[in-house]
Amino acid sequence: MEEKHSHLIQKQANAVIYLTIIVLLLLAALFVCVYNLKFAQTQEEKPTPFLCGNAFKESRIIDGGYENTEGRKLFKQNCMVCHALTDQKITGPGLKDVANRVPQPTEEWLTNYILNNEKVRKAGDPYALKIYNENDSLPMTVFDSVLTQQQVKSIVNYISQSSSGVY
Repeated sequence: MEEKHSHLIQKQANAVIYLTIIVLLLLAALFVCVYNLKFAQTQEEKPTPFLCGNAFKESRIIDGGYENTEGRKLFKQNCMVCHALTDQKITGPGLKDVANRVPQPTEEWLTNYILNNEKVRKAGDPYALKIYNENDSLPMTVFDSVLTQQQVKSIVNYISQSSSGVY
């Protein structure tokens, strides 16, 4: 009887040891996940290379900070899937030297076009119609319900800086 009791105590002790090991492994995994999440957040705060077309580029440092980070972030989130800052065509045209191609005043035209290119085309703007026709009549996303005018201006400034060699 005592041997049976001793055997049960040994099984319980082993179960406690295994349970302790499992809990420690889970805690270690949780620590690794939290550390990686914190590390990823730290990396987001630092300037990171970003994809522009098919090439990685880093933004130029000005006065210890990165130029137009809001415009860069918004471009990455909303524009980069279709446009490159080079002359490479993705879905839409490449944006290299775009500020020299569009009608004047550049910022106003680009802002209006990005916010609602359909409206600009329907108004009969010849350059908007030219872009539309040169790109297989594929309409660009209308952003007037997604982005504010100020956000679009930030993107326009970023594109102008980045695609003209300032970048």
